[in-house]
Amino acid sequence: MNDKLTPKERFTVFIAEEYRNFSHLSGAEVSKLFKLAGIFNFINDTYEALHTEDLKFVLFQIDEIIQNSRHSKQELPAPVHWRDVAG
Repeated sequence: MNDKLTPKERFTVFIAEEYRNFSHLSGAEVSKLFKLAGIFNFINDTYEALHTEDLKFVLFQIDEIIQNSRHSKQELPAPVHWRDVAG
């Protein structure tokens, strides 16, 4: 990772990569999904609290936002259901 990234930027990249692994989407698909659903803004706005949370909790929160966004944005792909992949 680039050392010139701020801690908030490094965290955002980390979460995007973890969501990519979690959802089995490509990096480009995750980037598009995060932009459309406002996830990048969510991470930026809640960084101080979010970066102290458990990774599974963060991914669940993101998935909930994506699910809620789907109701107003038809172009979003189907969300991953945490219950289906948690083990």
